[in-house]
Amino acid sequence: MNIHTWFYALLFLTIANSDSNAYLHSATIRRIFEATSVAVPLSIIANSIDTRSLGAGQAVDSGVLKVNRAPPTTTPFVSVSTQSQISHSAPTYDVTILGGTLGIVLAASLQSRGLSVCVVERGLVQGRDQDWNIGNNELEELKAIMTDEQIQSIPFIDYEKTRVKFNSEQTHSLPGVLNRGISPKSLISTIRSNFESSGGVVHESTSVKGVTITPTSAVVQAEEDIYITSKLVVDCMGNGSPISKQIRGDEVANGVCIVVGTQADGFKPEYRGADLIVSDDDIVDLGTGERRQYFWESFPNINGKRTTYLFTYLDDDSRRDGVESVWNDYVAMLPGYMNENHEGFGEGKSVEECMDEGSFKPAKSFTGVFKTFKNSPIQMDFDRIVSVGDASGVQSPLSFGGFGAMLRHLNRYSDSLTEAISENVTSKNDLNLMNGYLPNQACTWMFQKSMSVPMDDTRDAVFINRLMRNNYKGMMSSDELVWKSFNQDVVKPGPLLKVITMATIIDPLNIPTLLKVVGPKELTEWMGHVFMMTLYNWLDSSMIAPESGGGIEGWRNRRKRELWKYGSGRDYHI
Repeated sequence: MNIHTWFYALLFLTIANSDSNAYLHSATIRRIFEATSVAVPLSIIANSIDTRSLGAGQAVDSGVLKVNRAPPTTTPFVSVSTQSQISHSAPTYDVTILGGTLGIVLAASLQSRGLSVCVVERGLVQGRDQDWNIGNNELEELKAIMTDEQIQSIPFIDYEKTRVKFNSEQTHSLPGVLNRGISPKSLISTIRSNFESSGGVVHESTSVKGVTITPTSAVVQAEEDIYITSKLVVDCMGNGSPISKQIRGDEVANGVCIVVGTQADGFKPEYRGADLIVSDDDIVDLGTGERRQYFWESFPNINGKRTTYLFTYLDDDSRRDGVESVWNDYVAMLPGYMNENHEGFGEGKSVEECMDEGSFKPAKSFTGVFKTFKNSPIQMDFDRIVSVGDASGVQSPLSFGGFGAMLRHLNRYSDSLTEAISENVTSKNDLNLMNGYLPNQACTWMFQKSMSVPMDDTRDAVFINRLMRNNYKGMMSSDELVWKSFNQDVVKPGPLLKVITMATIIDPLNIPTLLKVVGPKELTEWMGHVFMMTLYNWLDSSMIAPESGGGIEGWRNRRKRELWKYGSGRDYHI
């Protein structure tokens, strides 16, 4: 599971004052927010019920922090004009990319291929101070937009080891999987420099009011009197994309992942390892009809601090408690998780006690609410618009999107858009082929279902950890391709069937519970996706691929072949 490379997509939350006394650790939570309020910008809770900003001096609004569906927007972000010639409609650029933090990566690739590209970003086009995590094989993708010397000049930290752990019963090391942290600030600065030096244009600190589709162009209204016209618009605005929200309307999310965490000083300097996924406890009963299975991830940073996250997979049930309760559990459980790697926690001290003595110093705090939809990747309702990355939902419901997903699809996106401009491909029916059905991504929904705990669920508290131990025991006894592809969020038919077969042999008595948890509908859908993934794998490896040719028909054929490759994981290489 590619769960480290999501940091660019988190929208930071700073709350310096809370009126809630509902949780035992509310005072400590407030202290963490107070300690990090200077370093953390005001922002929006990612893809949550509400899009109001919470900042210093504002109280925690439990309605905002609840995990339920977003209210429908009243003003459409995208509109269509039937006039062939309207003001500002003549295309100035080939492509306008909305969202610059990762959009600049795609923009640099397109600009290097000879397209004229404009990037619009409401903030600054710069990387965060928070490290991004990447595997050695993913670094190769950066060579499309950076020189070897530039890549080597980016500050980085190599982890001594990356591990997964489930209770105290099983620990595995994952060499080469998301084993490097790199500086986003330095990386994005270098990519932006390459982009602008080759003629690319950046509009930063510029809010987009909306997009108008005309017969001749797409017109982006940025601020009150700035209009940017292009042949195509690329939505790279992440989980909270207003275009995605407009298309999905009141669609209920099929899954939710809540993530909270801190970047802090105070951990033992000799502790240089990273945790990809660790579960110290079985399913936790909140006593309100809600139960959660918590997971940890943690890694050292270039600046010497350590980032530590607590996350959980849920369904989108409006009865669920708020995000503050996850923070409460984070504060309560962190000392137990880090007791071997922090002197104060090892002595049995609480987070508040360690903050009092200065041995735990939060520099940043993070809160993310990420909703995922089975109806993904998203299909556009409008001509001339393409959705990529998190905005499209191309990542699995187990990952938090991100940098790795963008790098994986970078070449595919770049080929498709470059050819679309060349062949004048602008209709939604054609452009939606870029976000066609990916059966290997669809397969991961059964994993999400088995790792989340619905409201009023009564399954055995040990079920999820037991399932994960079985899967990883089978996975890690297989060859490198099997466990690396799984942990980098790429599902392939052979490795998938091998892991499931071995897990069944290891613990056949857990299978009836799994089938009950998943349910017949989900199981039937999953079997269909596995069949289609196997078919895609055969089609991509066979000699019956459609002729590419030229024109729009050739463009369509190439997109179909790409779907076969990426939808079966045949794009993945160690």
